[in-house]
Amino acid sequence: MDSLWVDTCSSLKRGHEPEWDDVKDYREPLLLLLRSFQARGLVQDPEDIVQDILIDIKERLYERYNPHRGPFRAYLQGVLQFKLRQQWRERRRASKPLENVPEPMVSEEQSRVVDIIADILGAVRAWHDRCAHGPRRDRQRVYVLSGRMILNLNYAQIAEREGISESLVKRILQQVREEILGGLLQRSLGLDQELRAGLDWAQLGATVRTVLAQPGSKAAVLAELADPVLRRALDLWLDVHLSALRRLPGEKTRTGGELRHGLEVIFGPTAMVA
Repeated sequence: MDSLWVDTCSSLKRGHEPEWDDVKDYREPLLLLLRSFQARGLVQDPEDIVQDILIDIKERLYERYNPHRGPFRAYLQGVLQFKLRQQWRERRRASKPLENVPEPMVSEEQSRVVDIIADILGAVRAWHDRCAHGPRRDRQRVYVLSGRMILNLNYAQIAEREGISESLVKRILQQVREEILGGLLQRSLGLDQELRAGLDWAQLGATVRTVLAQPGSKAAVLAELADPVLRRALDLWLDVHLSALRRLPGEKTRTGGELRHGLEVIFGPTAMVA
């Protein structure tokens, strides 16, 4: 599966030195944000800025991040704002008409969107690694997901390619969505370690999939969860993640379209509509 959907970031958020794969998930969401700034004339060369940020984080800036001082997105927001201010000042020195161009500002909401999309990319890659290479590997599930997410095939086309029924394709995709959503919850659901220890993440992923598949069902579905702390945490998680998906900057490049389509496969098309 040669795609932006098979890169991850995890060690960074624990304050450890990251491998290159650990920072790649931030590349596409950062590019989406900076290209939206570029469209308004606020920045130049988004690719160069993002590459500089990823290299700096990989090689030295990770040492300055302390997970106990706040979420990684706040740290990333500061790094990105510093880079944008740097370029803006250089442009002002080189071109006087830029005196009237405002300094580009990165909001907390924008940095949250970048961070959440990176987490989603990481959850998909972790799932892919388990199914493609782990002791419980199941290549058919990988091929079914890649057919839908990357090749944009319909159920009938995937069934024909894999030599299975359409109903089986649908069941596999449903299970895969639940597993990926469960992995994403495991990464990002705000609960203490004691509560997290006994959770069935795939089952929680199924709960989220039910909410996403039935707009307006959130209150009724979450009411079935016995633990009020878990119920509140999942309620907040859904609000934050759906808000981020609906604020995803528009991007007409191939990878931008691939990202949006993949998010729709995982979350459902209604999750992407404000």
